[in-house]
Amino acid sequence: TEMDLSGVETEANDTTATADTLSLGTELTGNLLATGDDDYYKVSVDGAGLLTLSFDNPRSSSSANTGLAYFELRVSSDTDDFSSAQAYADDVSLVTPIPQAGDYYIHITNPYDYYVDTQNYGLTASFSSGDLSQYELENNDTKQTATPLAFDTTVNGSVSFVSAGSTRDYDF
Repeated sequence: TEMDLSGVETEANDTTATADTLSLGTELTGNLLATGDDDYYKVSVDGAGLLTLSFDNPRSSSSANTGLAYFELRVSSDTDDFSSAQAYADDVSLVTPIPQAGDYYIHITNPYDYYVDTQNYGLTASFSSGDLSQYELENNDTKQTATPLAFDTTVNGSVSFVSAGSTRDYDF
């Protein structure tokens, strides 16, 4: 008999080439099997808009070592990184402006080599198309790729990809 594996992470999904497909609006359950395990998911969108990831963290604020980020989430395309967030002991919602239609990748990893939490996490993606003029758009790491600003307009943005105390995201 065949098993229905929809909604469940499959191994090996350790690269973008072997990424599991994440359907919009459907929760997928996964886990990091051991130190060094990376989970990749591919989500496809049909235009510019906001991609929202809801990460159901198996750890809670009552867990031991709540100061450790047991999970790190990143959103990227084949060529650019768009956003990242660390999940400590609570659920995380990560909203990422997506500039155009295409395939995007969610990478979940453990930022520490010495401990991995093997409990199941949940991941749900949703997408709303629309105007992104009030958002910083990646890749804007140089003056040539700067996000345009208009007077008297607020732009929402973030510095992402902080690792080992060094920031690798520059915003113009």
